[in-house]
Order: sequence, then structure tokens, then C-alpha cells
Amino acid sequence: MKDSKENELNKSLIQYVNFIRNAFSNMGGFPDELNNLTIFNRSELTEEEKHIFNTAYKKVKSKTFMKNCFLNSLQLSMADKTGSIKLVEGYAFKYIPMEHSWNTINGKLIDITFNISDNKTPYLGEFPEDTAYYGYVFDGLNLKDWYKFANKANDFSLLGISGRKFLGKY
Repeated sequence: MKDSKENELNKSLIQYVNFIRNAFSNMGGFPDELNNLTIFNRSELTEEEKHIFNTAYKKVKSKTFMKNCFLNSLQLSMADKTGSIKLVEGYAFKYIPMEHSWNTINGKLIDITFNISDNKTPYLGEFPEDTAYYGYVFDGLNLKDWYKFANKANDFSLLGISGRKFLGKY
């Protein structure tokens, strides 16, 4: 039953993104990255991955806030000195699909924003059955340059207008 529900959530999220993709194409463009999204599945972090996460998270935990996923995720990636924690943007589905940003380590999901309002532990590879993630991993991006650019624009979404400008696609 668990796999069936997870598959239905993933299908719903993919259908939503396809709807958005079609709407954008009728308006003159759709970010290339959104044509290469990945479904994130549940997979527990190894002890080494948890250590990398904990080292980076200690540096940013006090600076993370609810409804600030784009900046929260960017800060976590920047705090990771191993280069293992990557920035992801795309869509999360919990009750409704929404634009969201999270991180990944070795293809496993890290979300430090979703549970923040309840002071709960971040999602580390595992997340609730009623939640789905579909996103693009920004690998090789100069995070410090993006942070400076985004901070001036006060817009930390790479898939938004500021991000399109930064990536030279707007």
C-alpha cells in the first residue's frame, strides 16, 4: 500500500509540473532545468552522510526560518565544505504542490525547512508518506556568487526571474 500511495503522489506531482510546463510554453518559455527533474525517493543517510550534514547544519541552524526554503537550502550547501551537499529546486507535494528548495547528498533528500515550524528534525533521506519531491540538482554552481546576486535582488529562487538572470537565461 505504501508504494502505491507514493507512486500516486509522484504521478500527481509530475502531472502538475507538466501542466506548469505547458502553461509556460504558451507564455514564451520554460526554464530548461525543469525539463530534467528527478523524483526523490526515501533512502536513509549513511553515518558518514549524517556527519557531513550535521557539520554543515550546525553552522546554519540558527539562520534558518520557516517559509524561507530557498535561502535555507542555499546556506546549507554553502556551509558544507566537502561539496557533498547540493542545492535542489523544484516542487514538493504535501496537500498541494508548491515550489520548494531542498538539498541532496549522494542523491538522498535533505529538507531543513519543511519541519521547521514544529521544531522537528529535518528530513534526512526519509520523509512522510504523504509527501513527494520532484526537483533539479544545481551541481557546479558558484554558490557564493549566486548568494551575492540573490541577496541584492532579495530573491533566492534559481528558477525565478533573478535566477534566470544570474544563469544568463532571461
